[in-house]
Amino acid sequence: MNSNDSEYLFNEELSNAELVNNDSFLKLRTKNKRKEVGRKIFYVVIGAALTALIAVVCIVVFFGLKKVEIRGNSRYTEKQILDACGFSPSDNLFGVDLKKAERNIIKKYPYISKVTFKRVLPSTLIVSVTEDAPSYCAEIYGDYFLLSEDLRIISKHDIYEDIEVLDMPVIYLKLPQVERAVQGERIVFDKNSNYDHLIEFLSELREQEIYNRTDCIDARDRYHIALYTDGGKYKIVVGTLDNLDTKLKFVKNVIATYDPYAIVSINVEKVNQIVARVMEEQFEYR
Repeated sequence: MNSNDSEYLFNEELSNAELVNNDSFLKLRTKNKRKEVGRKIFYVVIGAALTALIAVVCIVVFFGLKKVEIRGNSRYTEKQILDACGFSPSDNLFGVDLKKAERNIIKKYPYISKVTFKRVLPSTLIVSVTEDAPSYCAEIYGDYFLLSEDLRIISKHDIYEDIEVLDMPVIYLKLPQVERAVQGERIVFDKNSNYDHLIEFLSELREQEIYNRTDCIDARDRYHIALYTDGGKYKIVVGTLDNLDTKLKFVKNVIATYDPYAIVSINVEKVNQIVARVMEEQFEYR
């Protein structure tokens, strides 16, 4: 081995040592970085936990439910609605179960159709209720029910006289076959399409002048709907919803041709073939 070979080996050994030291340095630096990142994550988690804990303490201490305001009620007292909410003195403004309170109110007091809540910091909750006014009454399986415009059951009565004494301007409805009638809920018919059709018909009829004179709507057959108006003086068979506005204009003209005391049956199911007959006795519609 000559001197040049020895020098080469010596230099090669130094290069390997340098490489080892450099590799160790890189590993150490990576390890230290990981420790630093771990410490940062640890502090972030601890900070977030402390922030959450402080927030919870603030909510409990500073946002306790101290006042509940009831608005929009006329039929029920504030105490009745507040009791139905089920709130307790230990509740806080952000911890109360508002969905449960809404369900309880509507279930217990069916005249109420809608409940909304508004939080007012630091400790007040406003409960706003919307009450339905009865628009219709109907007999279902021997019981009598007061109904809202969307056929939601407001109250149940054993006899019709219980509704009469309330002296409410409601229209008597003869309904298609009913499958389900639960207080506080909308009526469910055997055929779902009957509900949509009847709601559409009632909505359009409310826009007509004759609506306020209507005593009864016989909607048992959606294709042959009949109205009884003016205390049972007129029976008006309108058939379907089609051309309702035109049909009722014809009815108005037909009625104008008769004596004011005449009892008349009018069929306008076909607008091109109107049939009117004078009757001897007033119509019984209930």
